[in-house]
Amino acid sequence: MEDNLSQIKTANNTHKTIIQITIISIIGVTIIFVILRILIGLYEFPDFFELSKDGDFYILYDAQKEGLFKYYDYTNKLRPPIYLYHWYFLFFPFGIIPANISVYLWDIFRVVIYIYIILNIYKISESRKNEYLFVVISFIGFFFDAYLGNSNFLVLFFLFFSHIYLKQGRVWIAGIFFALATFKLVACILPIIYLLIRELDLKSFIKYIIPFLLLLVPFLIFPSYFLQFIENLLFLEDYKGDPVQPNFGNDILNAIAAFFLFIWQAFQQAQLMYYSFFLLIILNYIRIRKIEKETKLEN
Repeated sequence: MEDNLSQIKTANNTHKTIIQITIISIIGVTIIFVILRILIGLYEFPDFFELSKDGDFYILYDAQKEGLFKYYDYTNKLRPPIYLYHWYFLFFPFGIIPANISVYLWDIFRVVIYIYIILNIYKISESRKNEYLFVVISFIGFFFDAYLGNSNFLVLFFLFFSHIYLKQGRVWIAGIFFALATFKLVACILPIIYLLIRELDLKSFIKYIIPFLLLLVPFLIFPSYFLQFIENLLFLEDYKGDPVQPNFGNDILNAIAAFFLFIWQAFQQAQLMYYSFFLLIILNYIRIRKIEKETKLEN
């Protein structure tokens, strides 16, 4: 009995230490990147750093400047906007503040949200191993997200709460949080996972995605808005933002190259913040199924 209590205490202390180290690392990485931002403003750095540091933040900021109705028009913008239009409202508070101030508020917002998730991920994890794996992989994503000034932390935040409410049986609220996360369309992987692991039946699935479908209604009313969005999604670019068009002298090779370039743009390191969440849900399901099988064998 005493040995069991000692093991539990040791495990809890280890868990506490890992979480503390993670939080310190989150804050440390953010401070380092803030210092790097300041140094880049004061001294000359290689083009790679000057173009990439906070690059995604300034793209998001620039996309707001012509309002909602011209959101997908990239004539006078750094890059073609590729988020669903409701992102305009989510980012609006940061878009109306001067960029040199807003970028620091964005850092703080990211740190607060990610630390909150790290402190609360145990609520949906079926084992400490799964939780630690999530922490490691999501932290790698956080590193790139913080460097680039991207928004993957917010996708993770919305998906986290979507899962929490789904577990409570509050499908409508879960669906609303899912819909908010779909400003990045990759978030649509989540309900597919739920179907595969039978977290949602068909009726609940329909209820879950209704808020997302309602977000698509304006595209039916304004088809040109939708077509511009699709055009932006298919826009291929290099790290400088210049258009890229594969030219191998063969239409099939060009199509294959364009496809892989599109996949590369759609799946990048910073997105590990929420890919790790997808993995956690799958691993939770596998663990539960394993326990159920072992229980049946014992009986």
